[in-house]
Amino acid sequence: MYFRRLNTIGKHASGMGSFHDDAVRARNESVKSEIEEAWNQLENSDDFIAITPYLCKLPRKYREVVFLRYFEDRTLEETASILGRPTGTVKAQCHRGLRLLRRWMQQSEQQALLESVALNTILEKGP
Repeated sequence: MYFRRLNTIGKHASGMGSFHDDAVRARNESVKSEIEEAWNQLENSDDFIAITPYLCKLPRKYREVVFLRYFEDRTLEETASILGRPTGTVKAQCHRGLRLLRRWMQQSEQQALLESVALNTILEKGP
């Protein structure tokens, strides 16, 4: 224990300890940043997988806008520039595409609820 303290004091007194500590701290921050980035990508991929059937149903002009805005995190201006459309058009197409997605997903949830109720009814009756 005494040796460990003495060793630590010696490192800090010479200045080498703080340099080493700063390097370790910077590496840890870098690793944390990479982990956070990986989690963000994973969350986006999970969202993408869940919404893919609905995205495929969207007309192409809406699908392009929604994908660029929400899965590539592009601004309205960037999306408009990439697609060669006016910003107002991109904003309207994004709104319409999201409205369609919302409607389809709600209908899907309602359908799943109805199927669940029908299944429970059948199971309650038994053989």
